[in-house]
Order: sequence, then structure tokens, then C-alpha cells
Amino acid sequence: MKIFRYNHYLVYKYINTEININEIDKVKKLNKSDILKSKFLSQRKDIFLNFLENKLIGFGIYNEKEKDFVGYSWLSIKNYSKKNPDQIKKLPEKSAWIFYQRVSENYQGHGYQKIMIQKSIDYVNKNFKGYNIYIDTREDNIPSRKNILKSGFKEDGILTNFIIGSKRSKLTYIQINIWEKNKKHPDL
Repeated sequence: MKIFRYNHYLVYKYINTEININEIDKVKKLNKSDILKSKFLSQRKDIFLNFLENKLIGFGIYNEKEKDFVGYSWLSIKNYSKKNPDQIKKLPEKSAWIFYQRVSENYQGHGYQKIMIQKSIDYVNKNFKGYNIYIDTREDNIPSRKNILKSGFKEDGILTNFIIGSKRSKLTYIQINIWEKNKKHPDL
């Protein structure tokens, strides 16, 4: 176990006012039953059930051929959700944060991440008018970075997450987040 570690997350802010809603009907708001029944989602059952318990909003993309979900995305809403994404402990006022996205390896490259991002944007715009929408990804995730930019987001700095200890040991766990909003992202 590493005692000290850090991660950099590239942060983006949604600036577009229009979304492509052509395919967001493929995305479903997740519930407990979806998580328990889905082979793909149940791999992270404990995490996802905890998310639901803390009023985080999950979306999944269902594939008829597989008869299962093949992707997921989560959303934290300031003053609604009881928990924030691990990488950012304090959300800005009137904001939503899209996080913890994944598309099954067999379905990557089909535009599913963009569809789930658009569904999240649509949900926030309909239910939390006037909220800013943020998303983050790691520097080395080039496909995700491209999808985020194509979805109407612009760079909004780099979030560095410093961690000392482990969550398993409550006595030795400290997390510090520094969001450098003016820091430029590395080139694609």
C-alpha cells in the first residue's frame, strides 16, 4: 500500500446551450433493481448501491443485443446529493459533476460515452436550471478527452488530488484537493 499518492484530473465545464438529444433515449436512469440484475453493473454493486443511497444519479446505456447494460455514468448535484465524487470534496455552488463513467471494452468507440454525457446534461438542465456542469477525466484517457470536448465542454483547469494513508484505516486517511482553474491541459 502506498502511503502517499496523487492524481491529476483534467476538469471541463459545459459551455454549450444545445445538446444532441437524438439518442439519449438509449440511456436509462439507474435504480437498485437495474444494478442487482445487470451482470455488468453488479460488478460494482456495493459502490453503486452506496451511490444511490447518497442520492447520486446514475445513468446506464442498455444494449438490446446483450440484454444488459454496457455503460454507466454518475452525477453528483450540489445541495441534492449527500456525497461528492472522491476526487472533489467540495462542489462549486449551483453545480453538477459528471464522474465515474465507463463503457464496456466491447462497446467502446460506438459513441456511448457521448450519449451518456448528453443524457446527464439534459437531466441537469431539466431538473436543476442554471447549474454549471463539470466533468473530469485523466490526462492519459485521450478518447474520453475528445468525447468531452465534442460534447460542448471547455477546459477548466486541473484538479490535483493528494492522498495520505488509506480509507481502510480511518486514522491515517487525509485527502487534499487543489483545483487550479487557470492551468492549461496537456495537448491531445
